[in-house]
Amino acid sequence: MVDKVGFGALRPVEELSAAEPAGRPTVDFETHVQGALEEVSGLQAQADRAVEDLVVDNAGSIHEAMLAMRQAEIGFKLMLTVRNKLVDAYQEIIRMQI
Repeated sequence: MVDKVGFGALRPVEELSAAEPAGRPTVDFETHVQGALEEVSGLQAQADRAVEDLVVDNAGSIHEAMLAMRQAEIGFKLMLTVRNKLVDAYQEIIRMQI
């Protein structure tokens, strides 16, 4: 499943719980994060190619280039937000008293 932003590695919770048996998940957290990072990188590469096609080759349209750039921007902002939430959660765990 690939959504508009391009995070195919991220699936709804209902789909995850139905697809994986109880116990250890078949795909770990690192794999999900790595997949999402690769997709964001792919979106940025797509945007770069769209701009290059527009400027150098005059083959692309400005609408496609702007759309690709916007998708890459949204994907990057989403990953940055997720990263910040993970750092906040880590810092909160470190501050916990045992």
